[in-house]
Amino acid sequence: MANKIKIVIAEDHALYRDGLKTMLSSQKDFDIIAEADNGSALIKLFEFHKPDIVLMDINMPILNGIDATKFVTTHFNDTKVIAITMNDEKSSIMDMMDAGANGYVLKSEDKEEIIKAINTVMNGDDYYSKNVGSSIINLIKSKKSSEEFNKSIYFNEKELAIINYLCEELNSDEIAKTMYLSKKTIDGLRLKIKNELNVRNSIGIVKYAIKNGLYKI
Repeated sequence: MANKIKIVIAEDHALYRDGLKTMLSSQKDFDIIAEADNGSALIKLFEFHKPDIVLMDINMPILNGIDATKFVTTHFNDTKVIAITMNDEKSSIMDMMDAGANGYVLKSEDKEEIIKAINTVMNGDDYYSKNVGSSIINLIKSKKSSEEFNKSIYFNEKELAIINYLCEELNSDEIAKTMYLSKKTIDGLRLKIKNELNVRNSIGIVKYAIKNGLYKI
């Protein structure tokens, strides 16, 4: 039997947290190993737990979800973070992505969306709630970046193709089918690209591609 996905819920609203726990606990592949009602409490949990996934609310007391995400993604590379929030403001979405989150799901969506997000992120892809991905792309296109990128980085033909497909919001399975390559190969190339750019998720790749003309709008 495959190992269960170990999940920590960081959410300050007890009713929503309990509902989320009940719903996810019904999934045979999920194991809710701990809960936290603020970002500071979440960080302390890492002394005892090493989850696969943190479901992270943004607006929490003491330490918010953005700063907590920065801590998790900086110190625990194997843990994935999915934002679970009511906040659909573009700036908050981008702040969470810049902090290293691997997914973003709105609480207004069907709870099945959260299950899909967890499985997608554990499968190696980033996951964004409906319309969130498009909002991010539009924000990147509309803003002048203050970031300095290394424009001397060389990408081969396959890597450039993957970068363009990520900008078009394709996941690894879809890219693999389109390029007639295995998903393992695509995952390996995506990781190589992320390491070359020193970014934490696909949004970092998209930002680089758009700002440096690798993806034509």
